[in-house]
Amino acid sequence: MRTLLVGDLHLKMSLILPMVEEKVTELSCQRVVLLGDYMDLFWAINENLLEFGLQVAYWLDDFLISHAGFCFDEEPKEWYFQIITSDQIIDLVGIGSLTPS
Repeated sequence: MRTLLVGDLHLKMSLILPMVEEKVTELSCQRVVLLGDYMDLFWAINENLLEFGLQVAYWLDDFLISHAGFCFDEEPKEWYFQIITSDQIIDLVGIGSLTPS
């Protein structure tokens, strides 16, 4: 199955998604995986993440796909592969790039 991986959107969906749609058609992709950074200001909108049906990680055949960076220094937890719930919002703080600086 041909898959298109899309990196950081940073609130630029109106600019990026038309390009994604064009490439999906041009390359005959059957699947699109958005890798993360859908928006900026995670700390201001954290509960609103639930509306997007996101998950921390995704298995794509033999590849572990994640934008969080956790895979370099910890084993992925089972909930990383499920849609994020309100119970996990606080747990996101401890994962790689979501740790405040």
